[in-house]
Amino acid sequence: MRVCISLTALNVANIPLQLPAEVGFEFRLDTGSFDDFRACLRNRACIATYRSKEHGGTGLRSERSQMGWQRRLEALKAGVHWIDVESDEDNVCDRIDEIHDGGGKALLSHHVLSAGNPFPKTEPFESAVARADLIKVIGTGSCFEDFCVQRRIYSQFKKPLIHFFMGAEHASTRILSLVYGAPFTFASLDSTTQVAPGQLIWNEALNSVTAETHTNNFKLFAVAGSPIAHSRSPLVHRPALQAKNANALFLALPVANQKEWRACLRTFPELHGLAITKPLKEIACQSLNTYAAGHIGMRSINTLTKTVGGWQAANTDFGAIHSYLKELPVGQRVRVLGYGGLGKAAIAAGLVCGHRMEVCNRTLKRVSDLPDKVQLVSWEERHRPGPQVVIQATSVGMHPHSQDSPMEKLPAGLEVVIESVYHPRETKFIQLAKKLNVKVISGIEFFERQAQLQSKFFVDTLS
Repeated sequence: MRVCISLTALNVANIPLQLPAEVGFEFRLDTGSFDDFRACLRNRACIATYRSKEHGGTGLRSERSQMGWQRRLEALKAGVHWIDVESDEDNVCDRIDEIHDGGGKALLSHHVLSAGNPFPKTEPFESAVARADLIKVIGTGSCFEDFCVQRRIYSQFKKPLIHFFMGAEHASTRILSLVYGAPFTFASLDSTTQVAPGQLIWNEALNSVTAETHTNNFKLFAVAGSPIAHSRSPLVHRPALQAKNANALFLALPVANQKEWRACLRTFPELHGLAITKPLKEIACQSLNTYAAGHIGMRSINTLTKTVGGWQAANTDFGAIHSYLKELPVGQRVRVLGYGGLGKAAIAAGLVCGHRMEVCNRTLKRVSDLPDKVQLVSWEERHRPGPQVVIQATSVGMHPHSQDSPMEKLPAGLEVVIESVYHPRETKFIQLAKKLNVKVISGIEFFERQAQLQSKFFVDTLS
């Protein structure tokens, strides 16, 4: 078993008829009796769990010692080999011994739902760890430091261990646990049946890392930024990379600032390539050694690849925007909303194409390095007539703020809008443009075009 699907009494009927042999089941007995799950044994590796509300389940702690334990013993007698016990249960060591006496294996679950030592130095806990066959330590993700903690714990802990952090932003710790040596990870049937925040869908978890991949030989690629859980980059880049090298990984890493960026590079020496998103596009420039051909002079980047001489930087946002703008007649007036990393790439691409460039940014101090040929338009005047093209280079309208738009109305005479936000697929800004029959290049279209350019940089590192 490499992936264990968490089943509740409500979703057990939705199990696909055909599942790979590497997939097993976790029976969440806090949601129903063992009879609700009995038909799912199917000669698969299974775990019987009774999770209390204090640890993210639905069961009552007062019922855990009686009904919860009896349900797990019933599962053990029926042939479920893995039995889960929570580290704070009464007589936990005696229960582990009872599992062994019944021919089963004990999975000791320890939940750290606040900051603190994930392995408390108490005699009851250490005795339970010594007796258990497998230890599961689950934390609540809060920052990039959790990734550093996870790697350090796996390097020091000697017993079989499943250790990851909950939360959508920390979903990659579930994949990394497999790389570091966890026998399996937990997953959901689909996006609507997650029993814990950040739980991956079973086929995504299974396809993310090969069975042979381990700490000594994986080649890591990632998208780094914050927020990052919405990123489509892993789904787009992973197939091509794994087709080239089965030990290639592509993960989403929540990196929010310069300190975390430096920690990311230190923590993962296996990094071969990085897709850079907000707020790191300018911060990452400080890590480069050379620019890829055609990208000299860029003040923001979205792609890093490792070479013999160090990091090589490129900006495929520049390449994607350039590919759109070069199709227009020279001399178009192009208004760019936002002057962060993407906005700077858009300005550079427009100047190369010979267009008349304008920029609107909420904060004037951010535009102190504006090129001489670019006109500054105040944010309050962003709706005024003039441009044939508007490029949306801010994060306004991104989920969960989907009702926002960088413009309440469009400038008169506008012909084209280029959106950069792709979650949701159709933003309020796009809806406004469509109502006025303005040509739209969606955030999905833009993302896929820059990702095609980015993918070549990544795959070439594996040649």
